[in-house]
Amino acid sequence: MHTGQKLFLILCFVISVAKAQPLQEIVPPEYIQTVEFRSPESGLNLPFFTLGDAFELHFDDLYGDEADYYYSLVHCDRNWYPSDLTKVEYIKGVDEQRITQYQNSLNTLQMYTHYVLKFPNEKTALKLSGNYMLQILDRDFNLVFSRKLLLAEPLLPVEVYVKRSRDMQAIASVQVPQFTISTATYQVDNPTQNIHVQVLQNHQWNSARTIQKPQFTSGYNLIYRYDNELAFWGGNEYLNFDTKDIRSSSDRIYATQTSDDTYQTFLYPDEARSTDLYTYYPDVNGRFVVRTLQGRNVDIESEYSWVNFTLKDFFEANDKEVHVYGAFNNFLLNDETKMFFDKTTGTYKARLYLKQGFYNYTYVVKNQDASIDKVLLNGSHFQTENIYTVLVYYRRFGDRHDSLIGIGEGNSQYITD
Repeated sequence: MHTGQKLFLILCFVISVAKAQPLQEIVPPEYIQTVEFRSPESGLNLPFFTLGDAFELHFDDLYGDEADYYYSLVHCDRNWYPSDLTKVEYIKGVDEQRITQYQNSLNTLQMYTHYVLKFPNEKTALKLSGNYMLQILDRDFNLVFSRKLLLAEPLLPVEVYVKRSRDMQAIASVQVPQFTISTATYQVDNPTQNIHVQVLQNHQWNSARTIQKPQFTSGYNLIYRYDNELAFWGGNEYLNFDTKDIRSSSDRIYATQTSDDTYQTFLYPDEARSTDLYTYYPDVNGRFVVRTLQGRNVDIESEYSWVNFTLKDFFEANDKEVHVYGAFNNFLLNDETKMFFDKTTGTYKARLYLKQGFYNYTYVVKNQDASIDKVLLNGSHFQTENIYTVLVYYRRFGDRHDSLIGIGEGNSQYITD
């Protein structure tokens, strides 16, 4: 075999291996902060939208030098493998265009440039429902970060309700979302084989469940009443703090100060809640909302501050890591969220650089196998308020991609036996 043929085969193998990998979200570098999707109508910062509706991606560049950023879109199947489609099949117009809407911060200690990417825009509109990976590129078209994006066609109604576990050993701590998908209003070929479902708790992919088939059917209804397969720990309500008034203390903040031209926010110490009885406390299931009392335009007049977290009354977990956890960084665990154990005080500590606003957060443990334990520090209660999202995927006859033809949500505050 000639050298050229060998190189060609090696290149084909590399390409096939790369294509066989599902796309993963790329974590932004430290100078990129407060990445969030927004709906102009509802203001919610979730990556779930209806096909054709307007939505936006917002982020800050802390260098504040008006750098050039571009965007690219990759359509994926239900498992986040790139679809076998050309861009012209799912994009009306073109992508890899420069983000032209940005503003510099105003009257803030931390300089930054705030970027807004709107869809649809004059260059790009999306034609198909399903999973997308939205990639942000620098001026040399190197990948800076990426985020999952879901666009749905509301073709199938999805009714979601939450039950307590039938397992008596788990009845006090586990929630089980069950749901019914109706195909009465839209023809689906062989729905028991061609409908695929994913279930998320509080919009988090790290605990998503995949269900291949309904448990049974009744007329036009596909009924999913699994117990063990859809058992989720109820967990506990999220903790919170609000830095909308950056210079003031509150019931959750005991001190604020400035040092080295940055703000420092000190939260009251938290305690492990694993042995506590359940107490209802309203939360937004880990989300955050940027807001400030120091200006009118929250996007460019909000300050950044180092928020200092302290966790006490918890043993030193030598073989495990303790992390601060929330949507402020897309529910990821990394070196920034990792807490260190202060042996002099017997507490875990961490600090995060966050924009002014209202934040939900909690503490989790990262095991040696990289799995996330959300229960060890917080306990788990069937009464905890959680949102369950059901994503309904369908590949039509002759299609080369998965369509997202239904999204349903249910809240465990209405849990029943």
